[in-house]
Amino acid sequence: MRPPPPPPEKKKVQFKFEDKVEAFYSDGWWEGAIIAEHSGGKFAVFLRGFEEQIVFEEKDLRLPVQWVKGKWEPRFEQV
Repeated sequence: MRPPPPPPEKKKVQFKFEDKVEAFYSDGWWEGAIIAEHSGGKFAVFLRGFEEQIVFEEKDLRLPVQWVKGKWEPRFEQV
């Protein structure tokens, strides 16, 4: 069994349009992409497996991670 992913990094992540993210929704982390930025640090995200866009606060988003050779690694490079 793998351990839970580490908490988000202390450094501030600057999310932007089309970033691939994981969003905390319905008691789990779901993969998606940012499709719009709203005021107040909120982002509209299209989640894989859902048929709608959902607006999240920045605190409920993180960069995607994956379990590789016994440790958590970023899934994608942030540009």
